[in-house]
Amino acid sequence: MTRFLVTSTLALMAVAVGAPAARANLLQESSQRFHPIESGGGLVAAQEAQAAAVGAAILRRGGNAVDAAVATSLALAVTLPQAGNLGGGGFLVLWLPRSGAISTCPAVRRGPPLPEAVSIGRGEAIALNFREMAPAGARPDLFLNADGSVNRERALRSLLSTGVPGTVAGLAQVQRRYGCLPWRAVLQPAIDLAETGFPVGAELSASLKAAAPLLKADPTSARQFFKADGSPYAPGERLRQPTLAASLRCLAREGPNCFYRGRLAEALSRLMRERGGLINRADLEDYRAPWMSPLQGGFRGYRVVTMPPPSGGGATLLQLLQVLEPLPT
Repeated sequence: MTRFLVTSTLALMAVAVGAPAARANLLQESSQRFHPIESGGGLVAAQEAQAAAVGAAILRRGGNAVDAAVATSLALAVTLPQAGNLGGGGFLVLWLPRSGAISTCPAVRRGPPLPEAVSIGRGEAIALNFREMAPAGARPDLFLNADGSVNRERALRSLLSTGVPGTVAGLAQVQRRYGCLPWRAVLQPAIDLAETGFPVGAELSASLKAAAPLLKADPTSARQFFKADGSPYAPGERLRQPTLAASLRCLAREGPNCFYRGRLAEALSRLMRERGGLINRADLEDYRAPWMSPLQGGFRGYRVVTMPPPSGGGATLLQLLQVLEPLPT
């Protein structure tokens, strides 16, 4: 059984004249601040509800935790692009039992054991680095002005600052090795969301409004994220993304080759040539997502496993936990 603790804060205010004394609010007692959520079949947590529902549906279909995580990530690329992507990168830390099941289907390990895996308890942990990589044409002074100062526009708003994407390679690699469902089945929910559309959430609507000046400067982004009259999508309005759906279908048919060697690779490298970016076909074909040994630490008797560099968050997390660790008495 999986058990998580979720913290919550409940604020109550009542105004009354001559009202009787209020009963004690148990939710404000220290012992009631944490509300366990339990599941015998797994839990999915994501920044956007529709994407989280995709992961939960994958678990109900017999997929394991890897299938659900990959499906959720791909769905986020549709429903909340600032939380999911096809053109960015990321990290993954995974713990697997040596035998038995992850969720409702057996763990699948395709290929020889990974030397980077670390034995922990009754299983093993592994990390995957699929961050973006600098293209071969990048140089140390790429974002500097002639006087040595940083050119922030070039560093933050130009194609020169685009790294070789790693998301597709990373998600495909972990799903191929450890997932249970077919690759296409894991992509299909994201394809459906992009093709038929979905009701825009409040967070996506607000972010599109905030980023409108930047997004509308690019014709493709303007068509993708704004209505025909240029107005943003309000919460609840349906957003369809047929171009993204076509890209996802190509990934479903051809796997990561579509992105790094096929039609999407050609489209990306052509965009870079036309608009002054650096990524070319060789950069895409040479991209690799390496397996890594995770960092380990301890906190109050528990083993903590997290992402090693180039992630800065993993090492920082372990340091913070050491600060919080009670001193021996």
